[in-house]
Amino acid sequence: MLAAPFRRVGKLTAATEKLQLSQTSLIIYRNASLLKLWGEKVQSSPKVLHMYGLMSSYPLRQLKALRRWILKNTASTIEAIGDGWWNGIVAARFTPDTLRMALYRLNKRMHISNSSHIKAGCELDCNEIWIGRDCFINRSVRFFGSAKVSIGDDCAIGCETMFVTVSHDSSHFDRRAGDAEDKSISIGNGVWIATRVTLLPGAVVENGCILAAGSLVLGRCHANGLYGGVPAKRIKELPTSEAACTQADRD
Repeated sequence: MLAAPFRRVGKLTAATEKLQLSQTSLIIYRNASLLKLWGEKVQSSPKVLHMYGLMSSYPLRQLKALRRWILKNTASTIEAIGDGWWNGIVAARFTPDTLRMALYRLNKRMHISNSSHIKAGCELDCNEIWIGRDCFINRSVRFFGSAKVSIGDDCAIGCETMFVTVSHDSSHFDRRAGDAEDKSISIGNGVWIATRVTLLPGAVVENGCILAAGSLVLGRCHANGLYGGVPAKRIKELPTSEAACTQADRD
């Protein structure tokens, strides 16, 4: 007698669960039907079909874009890697001097005599550099621009000197820094350039000159003169013979 109520409760519970399951199934089915109907309408839209067409070719378009980027940036990428190598590793202070000079002489942009020496920290952002015999280039000297920089024999270049071979066309009033203009820089024999001198495009320093520290060289410095200032001007004549040097030392 006591089992009958429990059987009725069990049947009622099972019936309730079946009803809930059928209702849930009905809701899921109706939602799926609505979603299917919405999907058919969306897919039939020309804009969506066009989007699907683009999406189907997305990997191919990405590969073509990557190919165009590589072709466009290969030169700049190689240049950046080269600059990192020459101005980073080769120019580093931990690189031995003998190894640095051997690597510099392998650089096709540089023509360095075997008797010349370049200290650490120099930046070679110039397309062509010629350095003569028995020259000494101190730390952190920078060569910048696309034009040629030529240095004669028996020259001494102070630290943090800058050879700048590029400037801009300033004739347009609406943009004073116009198109880039490159002019070479030429240094004669026996020149002493003190620390932090800046040589601008077209500068010519003739034989036997001294450029005082911090000078700004714009044009031509005639032979055997001491130049200094901003812009650099001839300060005095320098002796041109051993006898004159001896007399100058006595004075």
